[in-house]
Amino acid sequence: MDNQDVIDLISKNPAGLFPVQNDFAKVNKTEDFDLLQIFHKYHGSATGTKEVANLRYTRPKLNWQECFVVNHFAGSVTYTVGAEQNSFLFKNNDSLEEELEASIAISSNEFLRNIAT
Repeated sequence: MDNQDVIDLISKNPAGLFPVQNDFAKVNKTEDFDLLQIFHKYHGSATGTKEVANLRYTRPKLNWQECFVVNHFAGSVTYTVGAEQNSFLFKNNDSLEEELEASIAISSNEFLRNIAT
């Protein structure tokens, strides 16, 4: 079975789940709820609308403000968002710790100093 449509849903630019999440995080958005609304807008048609939804993405009817579902080849997986320790945006924050960033900035290695700027 070809799983390319699931791979595209997750990673294809510009509207894949990961590219959207990365773009969202770059503009310092911190609310998973806002990110989830964008996911729903791009991939899941709202109940009662004529929008075409991605068949591999499900916007749940009941708790749509808390989760989304990816329909993989082997079955459906529900992803819950919003709790701080489970936050999509928090878990995928690639920022450096302040102390590490300060150490890199004063490094004797020119390459490392350039990374910090």
